Amino acid sequence: MNNLEKNKYVKDQLTRALIDLLKKKRLTDISVSELTKQAGVGRVSFYRNYSDINDILIEHSNMLMKKWVKDFEADPTSSIFNVFGSLFTHYKDHRDFYEIMYQNGITDPILDAVKNKIDYSDDLDNRTAYSKAFFAYGMYGWILEWMKRGMSEDADGINSMLFETAKSYRDVADKML
Repeated sequence: MNNLEKNKYVKDQLTRALIDLLKKKRLTDISVSELTKQAGVGRVSFYRNYSDINDILIEHSNMLMKKWVKDFEADPTSSIFNVFGSLFTHYKDHRDFYEIMYQNGITDPILDAVKNKIDYSDDLDNRTAYSKAFFAYGMYGWILEWMKRGMSEDADGINSMLFETAKSYRDVADKML
């Protein structure tokens, strides 16, 4: 095994072990020693790859989101009208992982993924930044509320609700103007 393969193996082992441990206990109750023992890797291997146990979850979340974006963009049937349905399907497909993230209060990667998808950045002009922030944080709120409520709606159902809500907000805004 070359170094890249060894490194990937260590990261995979640590990720699997951490997810297994998080099914039984809170993140704050897991030590690096316990994690590396469960993963069957050395502490040196952990610290070669991560500075903190949270980094494992963040990296895994980012990897899952990058894969979703790649798959969505490669799908010829993808459009603005099914982006949210696709995203909610992604969350359901990886429900165990995202529930662990949510239960441990590690939701920033979800917000970061939404912001990345809509090209939100600090160097935008004010009007564009406000508009994208409104959208990103609104979407983030929907995702968290949906997770909090047990992800009961399917992707099409939550997608329809989202578009209906957006339309009703537009109708209200039109009346105000």
